[in-house]
This record gives sequence, structure tokens and C-alpha cells, in this order.
Amino acid sequence: MKETSLKKLIVFFSPLLLLILLASFPAMAEDTERTWHTDSRMDKDTGFTWCNAERYTDDYSFQRRILIKRDGAWYIMDKDWWALIIYKTDQYQIWQNYWAQEYNPLTNYWFDPKTDTISHRLNYNYSPDRKWAFINDFCNYMQKDYFIKDMQTGTISLFDLNNHTSALFWDKQNRLIYCKYSEQDRQNTIYAYYPVTKSIKKIINGTLRGYDEESNSLLFVKNEPTRQFFNYDLNSGKEKPLGWDWDQVYSGYSSYKENQIIYARSVKIDFPKDIDIESLPVYEVKKITDYQHNINISGKSYPVDYVLTINNQQYITLRPLASPLGIKIAIDMAPKGSISPDGRIYTINYKGQTVVLSADEYINLNWTLMVTPQALESIIQEKITISPILN
Repeated sequence: MKETSLKKLIVFFSPLLLLILLASFPAMAEDTERTWHTDSRMDKDTGFTWCNAERYTDDYSFQRRILIKRDGAWYIMDKDWWALIIYKTDQYQIWQNYWAQEYNPLTNYWFDPKTDTISHRLNYNYSPDRKWAFINDFCNYMQKDYFIKDMQTGTISLFDLNNHTSALFWDKQNRLIYCKYSEQDRQNTIYAYYPVTKSIKKIINGTLRGYDEESNSLLFVKNEPTRQFFNYDLNSGKEKPLGWDWDQVYSGYSSYKENQIIYARSVKIDFPKDIDIESLPVYEVKKITDYQHNINISGKSYPVDYVLTINNQQYITLRPLASPLGIKIAIDMAPKGSISPDGRIYTINYKGQTVVLSADEYINLNWTLMVTPQALESIIQEKITISPILN
């Protein structure tokens, strides 16, 4: 037999030989497809133990699940939830699978192991006097929308940073310290925002890196090639150089210390490999929504997640109103050349009447459809009022 013919024969039979080998070792093949890669941790303060698990199934689809240990026994969370993250010293953020239907997967959910509840709510970063809070729940790789809530009136308004990402910190004077690019100075600049007067004051040119609550000072770098770290004392208005050692410099600021407290809360544990994960009982949790506003129609109140104010225009989350009011929403891709803020057409059906939302009647914020009060009144042909739910 010629050498070329032999090579062709080997190439032809190679896949067949591989299948025979795999069939000879079924356990090895199954283990490869069902391997779980885990992040397993225990909260040192409460003893609460969980595992974020990942695996490939027989059809090579990817699954993520959460395992929880209670009273010595292991459970598995509903498939709608796929990861637990320690967020702050008293909070666990829980991530939702994209195919889950009940909630919006791009908004925040929080798990409380003390009460076994998953709450759908905004995450507030409070000012020292707790009269204000900034919210960055609506920031992702496509949108960078920050909001400020007046905790006394319930108003949630856009804090416009022109789509720039920034670290935000409250200082001791209840000012919001942030950084964005200055068109006038043509470089990054640090500012202070006064929420009571809605006024803004320039602090210094540079990029904000951290804040220390105890000394009321900022960590920043100047907009020059060496990128040396500087401290800016908000009390005296003086700055001083700190060098270039990131770990040494940053560790002295409370924004860093808080993260260290979070990371130190948990310890890694060994994943229990002898567990038959598919046979674990489902861990029961309660799901609650922390509503921020009521929509009042004909003497009845309908709670919604929130009402946002953007450029003096209010927008209402429509999804919570769909079921109680009998509203149906159809979503289609907008044809080329049409005017659509997000490339979609929203058709609303209410009591047999069909309405197509115009571009000035809605926004799509993190895949949350929000309509103006005027658009909602036009759909239901009734007057509405909005009232905050104050805790």
C-alpha cells in the first residue's frame, strides 16, 4: 500500500477510533461533561455557607446554580438564580439568569439569609445625614446613568455625567464628590455636587480614585504622564504627593478598607464532591419587591418599582402595571429609517384599543420599558397621579 493511501486511511478512521476509546471509558467521558467548577464560601459571622457552581451538560449547554447549606444539609436554589456575591457588610447580591421571566434580569436583587428572602430593590448609597442617596443600578457597559434620590420627597432624578463612568463618594458635608471630563479644561476634573441647591463646584483637575471618611480627603491622580498619586484635603484645600505604590497608597482610604471588610467576611471551603447535585431539594425563598411609588387611578393605587425624572420629565415603569390594568405589550424591531430611541417599536393593547408609543413617550432603561404619565393617561383614557412610598 502506498504511503499516501495509508495516511488517508488513518485520517478516515481517526474519529471512529476516538469514539471507540470514549465508549471504553464512559465514566471518564461523563466526568468531563459534568465537572462542577465552584466558588464555595462560608460567612464567618453567621456560618451561612453557599456555593456558586458551574457545569456543562450532556448537550454542552452551560448552567450556573447556587447551593446553600442549612443545618448540615445541602439545598439547591431555583434555576432562576445563578450566583451570590458578597456586596457590603450586611448584603448579598444575587444574580438572575437571563431566561427568568418573573423579574428583569438587569436590575438588582438581594438575598437575606436571615429571613430567606430575595428582594427586588434599588441599592442606595446614603449621604451621612441620610437625606440623599445616589443610585448606580442603571449603569452597565452600554449605559452609565446615575440617579439621586431625595429621601424626604421620594423623587429620583437623573444625575447627568454625560455617559462618563465615575467613582462617587459622599463627603462629610453631604456633598457628592465625582469626576468627569471637562470640555472647558479638556481633561478629567473632580467636582462637588450640592443636592440641596443642585449646584456644582469644581474642586481640582485630576481623576478620582478614592475617598477617606476619617480625614475627609480624596485620593486622585493628576492628568499627566507620570500618574503619581496625590492626596487632596477637602478641609484645607491642600494637596500633597503620595508616590506611585498603589497598594500602599490606596490601603489608607476608607473606600478601600470597606472592600477589605467585605472580602474578609467569608472564607473558602472545599466543595462537597460526593453530593448528587441533581437530587438536592430546592431551597425555598420568598420574593418581595420594594416599590418606590404608587400610580393612583380612579381611587385605586398600583405600586411600581420606581418613577424616574429625566430632564424634568417623569417616566413610569410599565411592567408592574401590565397585569393589574390588563395592558398587553408587543415588541418589534423598528424598520430602517424610523425614529426610535432604542431601535424597537412598542405596541400597547388596552381593552381592544391599540396604541404605538412614539419616541417622546417612552425610554428603555436597562431593558426596562418606562412611559411618560401623559402616555399612560392616553392609553387608559384616565387621569393619574403619582405618590411616593416613603419608608
